[in-house]
Amino acid sequence: MRGRVNHEQKSQQEKEQSPMWEALESPEFGYQELQRGETRPGIVVEKTPDRIVVDIGAKTEGVVHANDLEKLGPEAVARIKVGDEVMVYVVRTDNNSGEIIVSMSQARSQQDWTRATELLDSGEIVEAKVVGQNKGGLIAQFGQLQAFVPRSHIVYASGQGENLGAMVGQSIPIKVIEVDRRQRRLIASERLAWKEWRKGQKERILDELKRIAAPDGRGNIVSAGLISDIVIEGGEVTFALSADP
Repeated sequence: MRGRVNHEQKSQQEKEQSPMWEALESPEFGYQELQRGETRPGIVVEKTPDRIVVDIGAKTEGVVHANDLEKLGPEAVARIKVGDEVMVYVVRTDNNSGEIIVSMSQARSQQDWTRATELLDSGEIVEAKVVGQNKGGLIAQFGQLQAFVPRSHIVYASGQGENLGAMVGQSIPIKVIEVDRRQRRLIASERLAWKEWRKGQKERILDELKRIAAPDGRGNIVSAGLISDIVIEGGEVTFALSADP
């Protein structure tokens, strides 16, 4: 056993000292040293039912195994073609077979965390599909991540009551309100999303009514100044008229 270890160490030393090995590691050759945990782009060079091989600019190509492809889902995997540029997360730089193990699902999760942070900062509203529920609220799919929507942030349909199970499978608007990547905590609100949507619709309708109003406003209740407010509730639009135009 000791002799085998010494032989492997000697082989590694000889390899590292060889001119070819030095050339492969040189910046001029184009290869880059991999770091476990980094995310980098690559080109798909091979695709089989149980793995995808990606050229990531290293001495060895990266391999995405079947268990990682399952996390992506069959539809996402079907869209991946040889020649596509993809992002991969470096899981292991070498194993017993000399492979570099990379993950496409983890790379997409990293991108989703970045996207969630951007949405938290911008306040932008996005649509997400409800994939589950528990006593505390709803679980909505956000890319490779899952966002939690607390009960207090859910908008219940008329006549539905607080039947969370009835909402599974539906798509709802959400506004990201908390992101904690370290704790893997992503919280969203449907109620605030609807509030923002109504505000935007109200402003859009007011702008449109002012645009089409008659210049003198005579005989036209939609002329600028006669409408003081718009209420959007349950899909219905109500106009509040000014008493003193």
